[in-house]
Amino acid sequence: MASVYFLLRVVFVMLWNLFSLSEARYYYQPISRSRTQYARQDNDYFTMDILMPGVKPKTPEEYLCYAEAAPLRDAYIVNFEPRASMKTIHHMLVYGCTDIPNNEETVGACHGSPCLGKSNILFGWARDAASPDIPQGVGFHVGGASGINYIMIQMHYGDKLDHLKGTSGDHSGISLIMTHTPQPYIGGIYLLWSGDINIPAHSTNVHSDIACKYDSSANIHPFAFRAHAHDLGKVITGYLIRNGEWTVIAKGSPKWPQAFYPIGESYTIQPGDILAARCTYDSDKDIATYAGGTHNDEMCNMYLMYYTDATRGEAFQECGRPAPGSFFSSAPPGYNTVPSLPTSSQPETHSRNRPAPVDTWDPYYDYANQQGYDKDGQSYPQEGSNVDYVSPSVEDVGGGGGRGGGGRGGEDRERPEGTPKPVDNIPDTDKTSSQASDGDATQAAPIIAPGNGDTVTQPPTSNKMQSFTVSDVDGWPSSGSGVTLGQVSGIAVDSAGNVHIFHRASRPWDIHSFQGDVFTQSNQGPIINNTNIKYDSNTGKVLSQWGANQFFLPHGLSIDHEDNIWLTDVAMHQVFKYPPGGAGTPLLTLGTKLEPGDDKNHFCKPSDVTVDPKTGNFFVSDGYCNARVMKFSPEGKLLLQWGHQLKGMLASLPVGQFNLPHCITMVSDKNQVCVADREAGRIQCFSADSGDFTKQFNLPEFGGRLYAVAYSSASGGLLYAVNGPSNGVKPVQGFALNYTSTEILRMWEPHSQKFEKPHDIACTPDGKLVYVAEIGPNKVWKFTTNAGNSTHFTPVAGETQATNTSLNERLNGFTSDSSLGTTTIIVAVLAVPILLMLLVAVAIRLHAQGHFRLNKKRRNYKVSAGDKFSLGSLLHKRNGFSQVATDDSDPDAAQWSEESDIEEYSILNNTKRTQNL
Repeated sequence: MASVYFLLRVVFVMLWNLFSLSEARYYYQPISRSRTQYARQDNDYFTMDILMPGVKPKTPEEYLCYAEAAPLRDAYIVNFEPRASMKTIHHMLVYGCTDIPNNEETVGACHGSPCLGKSNILFGWARDAASPDIPQGVGFHVGGASGINYIMIQMHYGDKLDHLKGTSGDHSGISLIMTHTPQPYIGGIYLLWSGDINIPAHSTNVHSDIACKYDSSANIHPFAFRAHAHDLGKVITGYLIRNGEWTVIAKGSPKWPQAFYPIGESYTIQPGDILAARCTYDSDKDIATYAGGTHNDEMCNMYLMYYTDATRGEAFQECGRPAPGSFFSSAPPGYNTVPSLPTSSQPETHSRNRPAPVDTWDPYYDYANQQGYDKDGQSYPQEGSNVDYVSPSVEDVGGGGGRGGGGRGGEDRERPEGTPKPVDNIPDTDKTSSQASDGDATQAAPIIAPGNGDTVTQPPTSNKMQSFTVSDVDGWPSSGSGVTLGQVSGIAVDSAGNVHIFHRASRPWDIHSFQGDVFTQSNQGPIINNTNIKYDSNTGKVLSQWGANQFFLPHGLSIDHEDNIWLTDVAMHQVFKYPPGGAGTPLLTLGTKLEPGDDKNHFCKPSDVTVDPKTGNFFVSDGYCNARVMKFSPEGKLLLQWGHQLKGMLASLPVGQFNLPHCITMVSDKNQVCVADREAGRIQCFSADSGDFTKQFNLPEFGGRLYAVAYSSASGGLLYAVNGPSNGVKPVQGFALNYTSTEILRMWEPHSQKFEKPHDIACTPDGKLVYVAEIGPNKVWKFTTNAGNSTHFTPVAGETQATNTSLNERLNGFTSDSSLGTTTIIVAVLAVPILLMLLVAVAIRLHAQGHFRLNKKRRNYKVSAGDKFSLGSLLHKRNGFSQVATDDSDPDAAQWSEESDIEEYSILNNTKRTQNL
């Protein structure tokens, strides 16, 4: 009967879309003729007004948000009409949200990311800018199956609002011009943003630089851009770099009306290209200026508005990665020169015959998190934010339990004598789908084959049912403990199987936590709540708590073979070793309290620790600033260090260097140590003795961001890992990997809901239990596996593996032998009346639209002699759009950006990836 239900559901959806059913929940109406150019096309278009309901901000520069539900059916925004004045509004952002706080359409404060779950930036406005010029055939997909259930406006109000006194309040907002007709191309935003801004007093031509490799699978075609900064902003320039050649694709002044200005030429951004931006500032202030959200701070945003393939493209992407110091030495001159203002804030209209390149916004989520820079207001994505986990704070996922510790990477450091030299210039063997031959799809392609290291291969394509299983445990940990978790940054398992977590209680890592690398809230003292909790593995009940008034900003947690507890605090820049059970005085303390540094006596936001059970030596991933791994003796003497932050062309990923070492784990039976290189989206493994590189796991299923890793010697060696949001390229999920073959044995996630911001992972020595900690929502997960039941598990193809259990069960029921005969008969009986119903529905729809009239003349526009009925003419009435060439060989790409929470100043959004958390 499952098949009958499925068929009836399909029929219902088809009928729903054929008839124009009323959607009383939503406030929109047909467009008046005088209102817009689309009025001439009758009822194809409607407006949805989202206006503030008469608010009166209580404080200057307040951020307020208001949301309304998106249409139930799939809809496409084909233009944005701002209804605001810079007299009242400093800037406005329009978000598409999966969910909103309390699921209520009310006004609320929202200085950070306003959405719950995933979100996209759809539009931005400031300085009385006009509507953008969106090419015909391009629409921003909302409602229906888009994943955008609400549309929210975020208003940053000005500092002088006396004119609102005695009025009904502010009714600013946006009018969305929409259609239910699917568009050939979807619109999207690529946001280049920086939180690494430090403008000295009385200075000129100060720069903040951003650069990222474009690694999405589908090409994008920018057609408009918008430059945004505050008072000190002089000029912002966007670049496309391909094969070492720099091309200026967008250049504007933040002092212009902040509209989306057309990009004069047609550009195609392909996988492997580099997108970069430089913001230039002049300051006459008497004090230094840093990144921030008020008019006294600064921002650096270059929005690129683009169109892309409607089925494979992504609607939102971002780059917040600071460019290496020498990177812009190859840039063409002229980046300090302010260009001439176009003749209008909305320059000449592009031909509607094809999409025209335009630069727009792109969620600032990918790289700020990646770099985790907290310098001058910028930081790795905060652990608690929603961009890259959180706006700028996309917490890294750390290792736990069956791992030794985790860490983040930083800048280049001098290598002590005996330190292994990183392996550079490894050939990049990754291929885009357009470059790979047909045979590449089934053959294992080498990823890297360095010196003495193993050759690591991508898993061959396979559709076999995997034998490795992972299942989540409902109701664990138990409720009713009275414990309110903060951001859960670390998790580990002791020898008795008890689970320990390290959380931040009432102090989240947000955009206000650091100025540069220095913690700004030290005057508040340590966290007054207990930060360490021990749970019973079986019951999930709390066994003990400790840590109150000891830590400032928790991060990494590891437990060694003697049950000693190792902790890292990114605010204190220290590493601690506590006796079993914790509490009391630490047995060992490394680093200088609240003082970052890069010499052998200092750390800078260390991320994790792991301990070698054979020697007692321990390894620290000194992650967010120094991007190195440091090896110490049991007494705390530095023995070795290696690694530094990736430099040079961002398209290359040499081994032995890091792009934020976020978690570290011991592979003791193989005398190796493995590091989750978070922002490089890979796992690197090294000799525990010499630090020499041995292998790496650099799989496309990771999606470009790999947060945490844990190891079990079961079944010949298993790695458990979790990735993080990656602009929707790949889902956020867990991985079980065969350590020897590097094959994926299983990709998994909770059955009741999806991971959002996993930050750390741990496992028991036998690999049968796996635990995952998330920093938003603040949660701990328990999973069971069948590790150890076999020494061989069938690898699976990550691209094709289904992770939705309920869907698998439904499909299995579809093909059940016991019900096949009955199902066939029922389907046959229902087929005839269902087809008749569909034909009648189509006939009614066509009659209503005048296709059956002898006179094809329509009221609002003329029809050419060649305008004969076809399905295309029924669905796509915005004629004159010629298809733009795209790379048809690009594999499917997710249309949803994982890092959905992006603020105007990406990196500073405390709900975004502002910090390294």
